Amino acid sequence: MGHHEEEETLEASWIALLIASITGIIGEYLGYHAIVDPALSLIGTLLILRFLLLTREGRFTVDIIMGGVAWILYLADKPFEGFIILAIYALAETMEEYAEHMALGKLSKLLEILPSQATREKNGKVEVVPINEVSPGDTLVVAKGQVVPADGILLTQGTFDTSLVTGEPIPVEQQPRDIVYSGYINIGNPVKIRVTRPPKDSSLQKTVNLALSLLEKKSKVERTIERVAPAYTVVLFGLAGLSLPLLGLNALVSILVAGCPSAFLLTASILSLTTVASMSRKGVVVKGGNALERLSTAKTVVFDKTGTLTLGRPVLSRIIAPPGVDRYELLAAAASLAATSSHPLSRGIIESVRKLGIEIPVSTRAREIPGQGLEGYINGSHVKLGKSDFVAAHDDRPCGDGEASVYVSLNGAVGVLCFADRLEEKAVETIKMLKQRGYRVVLASGDRPDNVSQVASKLGVGEWYGGLKPEDKQRLVTRLRKESGPVVVVGDGVNDIVAMSEADAAVAVGDVNVVSEVADAVIREGGIKRLVNLLASATGFRAGILLGFAVAVLVKLASMAAGTVGIVPLWVVALIGDDGSTFAGIGAGLAIYAIYTRKSGRR
Repeated sequence: MGHHEEEETLEASWIALLIASITGIIGEYLGYHAIVDPALSLIGTLLILRFLLLTREGRFTVDIIMGGVAWILYLADKPFEGFIILAIYALAETMEEYAEHMALGKLSKLLEILPSQATREKNGKVEVVPINEVSPGDTLVVAKGQVVPADGILLTQGTFDTSLVTGEPIPVEQQPRDIVYSGYINIGNPVKIRVTRPPKDSSLQKTVNLALSLLEKKSKVERTIERVAPAYTVVLFGLAGLSLPLLGLNALVSILVAGCPSAFLLTASILSLTTVASMSRKGVVVKGGNALERLSTAKTVVFDKTGTLTLGRPVLSRIIAPPGVDRYELLAAAASLAATSSHPLSRGIIESVRKLGIEIPVSTRAREIPGQGLEGYINGSHVKLGKSDFVAAHDDRPCGDGEASVYVSLNGAVGVLCFADRLEEKAVETIKMLKQRGYRVVLASGDRPDNVSQVASKLGVGEWYGGLKPEDKQRLVTRLRKESGPVVVVGDGVNDIVAMSEADAAVAVGDVNVVSEVADAVIREGGIKRLVNLLASATGFRAGILLGFAVAVLVKLASMAAGTVGIVPLWVVALIGDDGSTFAGIGAGLAIYAIYTRKSGRR
């Protein structure tokens, strides 16, 4: 049985336990004691058996305590209390199991972007073949709009959207003999590619496989209650065992009943629900208590650049008009041709015109020259839009570093439209606040180092890395963890999923399906500024759990002592040691959580 199938089985068993416990509560309430009571002992036995089974696999759980409590309450003729305690336990575990494995089993969606077939040119013939029949040395034809199915060498000039692989929004012009990677999208003329790797070994497939293996490893990280379970169990049963010969059966029952860990489970669950609900109101989806624990330990925050700290799409930054031509007239002329194209920069032109409220004139005889640009006529004026050589520009008015240039010719007079990826609103403030809170902030991007350097300078980030492939980002995360401790990666693209899977915690910005599945939290509204709220809430969550656990332990010890010496009856021990410690733990935990998050919540 695979790990994912095993986890699905465990999750189903928690649901079964919850249903059985609720059924037991109803049965006890309706008076069917003869039928329902034995079920409590049966459940207790099954929990103990499961504990033994999981222990053989190297997993220590509190099933042994819960099974023991079920049996003790059955023998003490308190089945109603027993079913309530088991229902609480099952509900808490069901919620955590579900949240913990939301990220697993869904990365197959990523594979859907790769074609199941490829167009192969062989012996002068073009044929469509299944993707698994493609081999190194084959020549593939990739039409406009299609995804490159395998890594290879470009045989003809082409224009590609590489955002799926690099995260960068500006299209890339590539020449014959350049390397292209699976996941590139052809947005120009049909191109030919000589395959250098089988599709199963190509970049995007390797990225998915690596992310899956890293997520499997991360999914095994234990929650606080699981880490303390072995020591807690030993201490609890040790005290109970010692009390039996010294103080009698009453002491044994008092210790086990008061020692029931439902207070810890409920404290963690209530704090988890509180934090998740609080962040949800701010537009952030958090995947449960396990995700919050991972986020709370972070010492270093690694940001992707494009789409995370920047808008992630080309935005018009400057208009350089030729002498005698109004800059907005030049933009309107460009928009008239851009309206006939689906090129990302054409979309940027249209978006800019709409924001400025400029009317787009109607072009006639518009046509696209593949790989070069567009041309047409507006009210008799000849307009060309595209590369510098296409519009006969001398490139004496280039755009700046980090900007993409689109040339516009209006009756031979040439101007330039400059596009850049702008910083996300509040990005600078977010970086500053994270530094003030003691986080090490790193910028890691697949974009060119010079572009990354410029953005890092604007953000005030001193540590940055550019030109990184997914596996490079993974190695960076590993190194940073060794240097500074747990790492949280914040990204938005498919090229980030390996680093996000390797990281101790991951935050997705936006709602790219597969990236959201990998992340521990997803910022869907409010932008990157919500990251500060999220990390503060995670820290408050962890502090609340620790204080809540401490308070619950103190109340439990007091009730155990009172029950052992006979000051109070057993039902009072159960009430104070279980319910009382639960309410005390929850109250203390929520109080410290509120203190931690109050300042952040006002932002």
